Amino acid sequence: TWLGGREVEFMHIDAQGAEMSILRSGESALKSVRRIMLEAPSPKCVTLTEGAATCEEIFSSLSKMGFVPEDAIREDGSTRVGLKRGFTCDDVPWESWNSKCEFDLLFVRSDIPS
Repeated sequence: TWLGGREVEFMHIDAQGAEMSILRSGESALKSVRRIMLEAPSPKCVTLTEGAATCEEIFSSLSKMGFVPEDAIREDGSTRVGLKRGFTCDDVPWESWNSKCEFDLLFVRSDIPS
């Protein structure tokens, strides 16, 4: 089985727009994943990858999979922005990121306390 039934603390996916396809392929096993980080496009930018999910679609899909947005991650790959759990795409400080068109976002399983 996917992940061998083990609990996974953290999963990072950077697949150039295919993140949601990857998550959907293992959706039944996501109950074993505590946190997921993936790249999301800014609502103000056109995605460069055909068929890539929009920020809103990512939030909606992950919500249906049992995850809530926890924070955004700065360009250094480890520093949190400091957003409030449950934030929306509009709350992400897109302009503070060099590319201004994408941000690494951290989602947490909704049954995990803040």
